[in-house]
Amino acid sequence: MSAGAVVTAGGTALIIDGINRNKRSGSGNDELSSGEVEAVLGAVAVVVGVGAMCGSIPFFVGAHRSRVKAMSFSLKTENAP
Repeated sequence: MSAGAVVTAGGTALIIDGINRNKRSGSGNDELSSGEVEAVLGAVAVVVGVGAMCGSIPFFVGAHRSRVKAMSFSLKTENAP
């Protein structure tokens, strides 16, 4: 979850920097400028980061189920001498 948040934040920073770089350079070429490449890489990073955060949800659910199952096997049914 944390890694996905870091990747998403980094991708957002790349998008913002790429947009600002395009505004500063003002290139009208048909080629991809460095700002457009940064913005595309940032968008890919945001998608990967959000996917990682969503992919971690089943692991949290599984951990909760395991914790509940482990608590049911505890020594609460034994009598102390």
